[in-house]
Amino acid sequence: MQPDYASPGFYRAGRRHVTVRRPNNTTFNAQLYYPATATGDNAPYDGSGAPYPAVSFGHGFLQPPERYRSTLEHLATWGYFVIATESGLEIFPNHRTYSEDMRHCLTYLEQQNADSSSPLFRQVATEQFGISGHSMGGGASILAAAADTRIRTEARPATTPVVAPDGSALVLVAVWAPRGRRPAQDVARVRALSLRDGGTLATAFIRTVYG
Repeated sequence: MQPDYASPGFYRAGRRHVTVRRPNNTTFNAQLYYPATATGDNAPYDGSGAPYPAVSFGHGFLQPPERYRSTLEHLATWGYFVIATESGLEIFPNHRTYSEDMRHCLTYLEQQNADSSSPLFRQVATEQFGISGHSMGGGASILAAAADTRIRTEARPATTPVVAPDGSALVLVAVWAPRGRRPAQDVARVRALSLRDGGTLATAFIRTVYG
């Protein structure tokens, strides 16, 4: 039986703020969501199912990552690291630079995974990277996936949600893997997409509750 991805997963969701360094030595802030033993900021990490796949998430135009917290936490409960850059919030963002920051977030996770002094040492499934985003972040995720062979799956929400009777939003997501895998179509009310099989082509609905 397929898991019910619309329900919370097996873990709690923790969040911490991290600093990501670019190749030119400048930095930006990001939010890292992770499987935890309790819910909330700086909650204890739960490595019982590690190594975990990772997703870099890009926010929409002038929308801080905090607006997507419920969705990012939900992914973490299903055993994902989700890292969301806080860059690109200026009035005239450079979309390519923003997409590069999304890629730098994945590099940050690679570095932490390789650093024996890091709590994330050998905790990240670096061969199972995905990328996603909303609106501007969705466009940037396409640029990032096209330029980065580490990215196995890209999921891009549509900009206009359909409001369900329960007040939630059903957002169409197109999922693309850049390795020529055959597409599959599956319409379901889910909030998590599997990267554990190395990347899946599908169409799905992601359920996000607003408010």
